[in-house]
Amino acid sequence: EMTRIVNGNWVCQSCLEDYYEQCAECGEWFHRDDVSWAVDSDGDEVYICGDCTDSYTTCDDCGVYVHDDIICCVRGRRGGEREVCPECRDNNYEICEECGEYYHHDSMMDGLCPDCRAEREEEQ
Repeated sequence: EMTRIVNGNWVCQSCLEDYYEQCAECGEWFHRDDVSWAVDSDGDEVYICGDCTDSYTTCDDCGVYVHDDIICCVRGRRGGEREVCPECRDNNYEICEECGEYYHHDSMMDGLCPDCRAEREEEQ
């Protein structure tokens, strides 16, 4: 059985399995060197081609393409906004008990982010 790849050429099943990946977005077959590993909107690991990255964002922590539907907005060590994948969020960030925002765990103390901690100290 032969399969047509993105450039119009045909490849056998053995070569397809050994050297090609199907883009999860457009369905076209590409050489493995021409696709990127990504996490789709269901959280599944997939491959996407360069033309289909528009609905994906690169995780600021690990560099993986993540579908825009599941990208997470968090605050980094210095309080700046970062966009990260759910795995990096779960491993590196905590929810502030006061404001409900995700902050890097290095900046959290007693369950509070720096801003909420400062506000609480001012109230005392």
